Amino acid sequence: MTMDTSTIKLSELLRHPDDLDKIPAMKLEYTRKKAAVDSQLRSGLKEQLEVTQADASELHSGGSDEAESGGV
Repeated sequence: MTMDTSTIKLSELLRHPDDLDKIPAMKLEYTRKKAAVDSQLRSGLKEQLEVTQADASELHSGGSDEAESGGV
């Protein structure tokens, strides 16, 4: 039976009984880091969506302009 990475990491962080007192602070730090990553992902996704929508709109309008002028 092998231990997964999170179990190994947890066993490294909690070596002594007094380390259990660190759990609330560790949870708070994890939550803070997760919120920061979620915010970055949301921002990146929004930016990518805007670029994609602008490009799709440009392709759509560019295609109709080309058809009207006889196209290349």
